[in-house]
Amino acid sequence: MKQVPKWLGRAFFLFWICLSCYPFLWMFLSSFKQNTELFRPDRLWPQQWDFFAWQLLWKGELISLKQGLWNALYLSFGQTFLAAFLGYSYSFFLYFTKGRVKLGLTVLAVAAVVVPAQVMAIPLVQISQRLGLYDNAWSVLLTGGSTGLGVLYFIQAFKRIPKTLLDAAAIDGAGSLQLYGLFFQESKSHLLGFLLLFFMLCWHAHLLPLLLLHSEANLPLPLSMRSLLDSSLRFPRAVLMAASLFLIFPPLIFFMFGYRSLKNSLGEVLSDPDV
Repeated sequence: MKQVPKWLGRAFFLFWICLSCYPFLWMFLSSFKQNTELFRPDRLWPQQWDFFAWQLLWKGELISLKQGLWNALYLSFGQTFLAAFLGYSYSFFLYFTKGRVKLGLTVLAVAAVVVPAQVMAIPLVQISQRLGLYDNAWSVLLTGGSTGLGVLYFIQAFKRIPKTLLDAAAIDGAGSLQLYGLFFQESKSHLLGFLLLFFMLCWHAHLLPLLLLHSEANLPLPLSMRSLLDSSLRFPRAVLMAASLFLIFPPLIFFMFGYRSLKNSLGEVLSDPDV
């Protein structure tokens, strides 16, 4: 079987890079265009490099960039760390549980993953209103953090812990807190991988904030940008292009620092440790 020539592989890789970067280049160049020019798909480069959209965005005259970006970061990181803590603790409890109780709790964790949030839309709004948490960031944090994805993830991660290490800890008389710390030490790479994975999911998921948040001061940036989308074109769409570029950097930076941990963690979690 003949191998693919190196130059052909490099050509395909370069083509893929160019194709992937084109939308970001289009958004960047569109942030300098007026509305009449922006809706010209045959014209990539702006006629004039005008920074009016960036100035409007930075001054917060149309949308609050700083508040919206802070809300997006707060909601995404909050859901991520809460899901990691609850999933880790739940999995730790399941690890030492046997019989039907373990089976029932595992089924509940799976149900929390497979049941879509759209089905729970009306109950979530009603429950948050009764608890006085509607239009409060905690309604999104508690709902988004209560997921079974972390449970399923850490159940597989805990299978990688050597049984000899646990036997030695039991001989030394380690209690629950000591074992909790031991599991944490042995699963740090998996924990970092889960944080990155779940942060990416939360950053691109806007259903819960759309359902449970109302006031402009509490909305994340992607939902704040919807106020500029109307058919009258009263607002410059270039502001949307400039704001969209800011939404790329947080997950990109987080991904660059945690990619190796995520790759190694997924490779181990998705494989069978008994094989």
